[in-house]
Amino acid sequence: MKNRIKECRQALGLSQNQLAFKAKMTTSAIANYESGVTNPTIQRTETLAEILGVTPGYLIGWTNRKGEYLTPRKIVVKVNALIDYFMDSSKQATNERQAQARFELAAKLMEGYARNDELIIPVKEVLIHETHS
Repeated sequence: MKNRIKECRQALGLSQNQLAFKAKMTTSAIANYESGVTNPTIQRTETLAEILGVTPGYLIGWTNRKGEYLTPRKIVVKVNALIDYFMDSSKQATNERQAQARFELAAKLMEGYARNDELIIPVKEVLIHETHS
């Protein structure tokens, strides 16, 4: 865990002090986590994961997939944005088949968020799919 916290922090260009401030922890706590002196609690691991943009499982070392840590609030915001996007774009669809394809893609994307996984279909692939519909 110690290497992953430091690796993610440095990748974001954050100092230990900056990460501690964002996480509402002490700089010494971050230093202790990064040196392996102590390990964060589950709650602190979740907080660090959210700030560092990875899953708690990645920080702990259970997986090598970084992914984005999506809290329930973040999932709701992202799903609502997807619904709005696909509702608006479906209104502009040139035919019923194209509108149905957009709804199906939205459903797959929302399923990925609900499972707290990475996106199933990247936005680039959505746009490519739309041009072939």
